[in-house]
Amino acid sequence: MTPCPEQWRHTGERLSQKIRAAFEKKPDSAGILQGVRRFRRGRPHARVVLFPSPKNGGHIIPCEGRLEAATALALELDPRVTAYRSQPFCLPGPKVRPIVPDFLVRMGRLDGVIDVKPHGRLRQPRVIERMRWIRTYLAERGIAHYLITERSLQAYQQIRERLRLGQTATIPGPIRVQLLAQIRDGPMTVAALRALAEAHGLAPHSVERLAIDGHVRFQIDKPWDETTLIGDIDHADTDTRTPAPGWGTVQALGLPL
Repeated sequence: MTPCPEQWRHTGERLSQKIRAAFEKKPDSAGILQGVRRFRRGRPHARVVLFPSPKNGGHIIPCEGRLEAATALALELDPRVTAYRSQPFCLPGPKVRPIVPDFLVRMGRLDGVIDVKPHGRLRQPRVIERMRWIRTYLAERGIAHYLITERSLQAYQQIRERLRLGQTATIPGPIRVQLLAQIRDGPMTVAALRALAEAHGLAPHSVERLAIDGHVRFQIDKPWDETTLIGDIDHADTDTRTPAPGWGTVQALGLPL
């Protein structure tokens, strides 16, 4: 990772101050929540993905490459995560080479740091040294460190991509209650529940919104499509109408945080 310029270092600053400053930082004039390294599309040799983030006030999270963008999507769909920032701050690293983590995440009252690496790089001595260093540094300060690879994301990537369609849908409380009542006696397909939602004047992807908000369980062992079965969140695992194996909520699609 590129060393931090001198003005980024602030090594005497407390980690708690860095975390607070990262979350309080305002977007730039383009609506981008820039980290300590500023990114824009069109920079030579920079594979930048600008990711619109509902969880971060609709502002844009800049990501270095598709793997970071896929991680940002997983953070959007993980109900435990309330906010996050990319390239949040600079930390002291081994051999006087500072480290810039890929993401800072907030989960309720807890904060964590994520680094995103291709699986094939995890055996490289330099990567091993730096990841061990930052994990120890953060652990000594009570902050969890997570390492995400493409293997962490692959299993449920298709479902995440499809559920993303529901991020902008809104469902009034009374109508949500009516829709959930329809699956109380047993699961129904996405297509059937979608038809009911549209009959109430809702957007087509309101079904995905129900899943994102954790109001339903569904089949997580198959791709999300119109035949996917959706069940009541209150069904017991022993309920034969909604068998537990292969079923889960959006929580099951979250990152290993």
